[in-house]
Amino acid sequence: MYKSLLRAYRKIFLCLVAGLYMSVAITAQQSLIKGKVVDSLGKPIPGVSVVLKGTTLGTITGVDGSYTISGNLPTEGILIYSFIGMKSQEKSISGQSIINVTLNEETLGLDEVVVIGYGTQEKKDITGSVAWWNQRNWHHAPTHS
Repeated sequence: MYKSLLRAYRKIFLCLVAGLYMSVAITAQQSLIKGKVVDSLGKPIPGVSVVLKGTTLGTITGVDGSYTISGNLPTEGILIYSFIGMKSQEKSISGQSIINVTLNEETLGLDEVVVIGYGTQEKKDITGSVAWWNQRNWHHAPTHS
């Protein structure tokens, strides 16, 4: 009876040790990266997409430009920061837990002049859609007689 009780205690003890070891191993895999995304003037940018390159793990920045990514993150991964109207930027994690980023404006194509029905405007000042029309389109357009 004493031996069977000792065996039972030994099994319980081994299960507890194994459970403790597994819980430590599981929590060690979880990591956290946080930071803030601002523009060239230092103002926070809400809605910036922050994604771990090559995965679907990511988030977007909040109203104050801050973000947090948690999970099984590699120590040498790359984060991609992207936002409409801004140049995308890649930053190496390199074991860091706080990564702050400054995004610069992308001014490609914003200086083009667009002719509208009542004048001309620069493309960067227009909030609506712009359609292109050339002489070839006149021949294929329906006409009324």
